Amino acid sequence: MAGATEKLDRDQVNNKVLRDLLLSCTQQKNMELKLICFSILLFSATVAFSQITFDDRDWAEIIQEADSSKKLIFVYIYSEWAGPCVWMEENVFNNDEVATLYNERFLNVRVHMESPFGKEMKRVHGIKKIPTYIYLDHTEKEVYSRYGKLKPKEFIELSKGILRTY
Repeated sequence: MAGATEKLDRDQVNNKVLRDLLLSCTQQKNMELKLICFSILLFSATVAFSQITFDDRDWAEIIQEADSSKKLIFVYIYSEWAGPCVWMEENVFNNDEVATLYNERFLNVRVHMESPFGKEMKRVHGIKKIPTYIYLDHTEKEVYSRYGKLKPKEFIELSKGILRTY
């Protein structure tokens, strides 16, 4: 319970700081100061609310980028009604360290399990439980897969292990 309280307190502090900064920016008379202030606000909002960025481009474009960038593709199979999926999105995917690692080292794709593509992924990869995390190379070969709820530290260690072996 302490972890949830710490996260809530941090979010409340971040929100208050951003509100105060926004108010300060709007009260600036000098245009240069206003521009500097809004730049700081934009940077602060990005840092305070980091999360894994999921790519919604066409699958072929993602494969092409994986080939040219040599990044693995992280595919997150989810459903909005599954408690562990909701927990991962609220507690792990928005963790600063997780978000930074995944946004820098992977191409991230979020796939609803009941979408046509989700059904195809379930068939091809034998998915039976969610959330499922599949790591693919640029040829769509499965490098690793796992399912279930993981804490941020476990999720980071999992990804670092995959990156070491890839």
